[in-house]
Amino acid sequence: MTTDLFSEKVVAVSAESRHNIRMLNKNDLKVGMRVLVFENGKSVDSGTVIEIEDGFVSMVDGEEGFGYEMDRVEFAEITL
Repeated sequence: MTTDLFSEKVVAVSAESRHNIRMLNKNDLKVGMRVLVFENGKSVDSGTVIEIEDGFVSMVDGEEGFGYEMDRVEFAEITL
């Protein structure tokens, strides 16, 4: 996947949701951030980061909890 293709996906999601999003380096991911999760260049989930440990990110969306291995997905911060 090229950066240009990935950027186009982000722009499309941003225009649709009316939120600003910024792709994150995995080192920039912090507890409390609201993020979109991308897998293979497609947005697959969103939630709030509640824990980062041993390469695994735990998240919640409402009452639902879930997580992802950091090396299998990309993250974008959602801001208003």
